[in-house]
Amino acid sequence: MEEVALSYDEMLDKVEAQMHEIGCTEFETSGFLVNGLYVRTILIPAGSYLTSLVHKTDHPFILSAGEIIIYTQEGERHLKAPFIDVTPAGTRRFAKAVTDCLWTTIHRTDKQTESEIREETVFESMNPLLKLNDKRNTEIKQ
Repeated sequence: MEEVALSYDEMLDKVEAQMHEIGCTEFETSGFLVNGLYVRTILIPAGSYLTSLVHKTDHPFILSAGEIIIYTQEGERHLKAPFIDVTPAGTRRFAKAVTDCLWTTIHRTDKQTESEIREETVFESMNPLLKLNDKRNTEIKQ
């Protein structure tokens, strides 16, 4: 029988579905608005595996504390704070926090509530294997 290679998105769909089956918890987040910018910080505990939100626009991110291994379609990246880069729109990540991490994203917006900002900046889950719309940014501890 010939083996069929899965695409990156199909593999990530399977990983997310398995994470949801065994149980995930939400990350601790905080956010604020200033002069048309929404700044959101996520605390990612050491040993956590996670899948990212998929954003509608390019935006900067800052790893201000910690060390994390990021897996994307382009391959693996080992990031150590302090680190600043840009996430292209549509990027979907799988990651493992090596140490406790603080990850901050910055988004331009004229919206005033978190739900409006989320709707404007984030795609809802496109994973056909999930029964419910997930919120992503979920984690599993080892």
